[in-house]
Amino acid sequence: MNRSSAAILLVLAAGLAGCSRTEPSPAAVAKACEQIQTKLDAADEAFVNRVREIRSEHILLVDYDRKMIDALSAYRNQVRVLLDQENSDGIACTGKPLAEVKLSENPRLNRVNSYLADFQQALKSDRPDVYVP
Repeated sequence: MNRSSAAILLVLAAGLAGCSRTEPSPAAVAKACEQIQTKLDAADEAFVNRVREIRSEHILLVDYDRKMIDALSAYRNQVRVLLDQENSDGIACTGKPLAEVKLSENPRLNRVNSYLADFQQALKSDRPDVYVP
C-alpha cells in the first residue's frame, strides 16, 4: 500500500469514528446541568463561609481588601470553570439548558465583578493603618 492510500484510509477511519458517536440524550444533558447547578450552589456556600471568616478577623483594612479580592477572584474563576465542565459520565451541559444556567449566573457574576472593582479601588485609597472593626 502506498502512502496516499494509507492517508486516505486514515481519513476514512477518522471520519467513520466520528459517525459512530451518538449525541447524549436530553435527560443526560439535563442531569449534567443539574450536577453543575449543585456544584455552583456548593461553591456559593463555600464563598459565603469564606467571606464570613474574613469579616470575623481583626485585620488591617488593606489586608481585608486583599483577602476579599482573593476570595472574589477564586469564586469567579470557580464558577467559570464549573460552567464549562463535563459531568462524571463525560457529558457536558450544553444547548438551551446550559444557556439557562449561564443566564441565571450572569447577575451573580456581574455583582462579583462589581465587588472586585470596588475592593481594588478601595485597596488603592484605604489608609494602611486602619483596622477592620
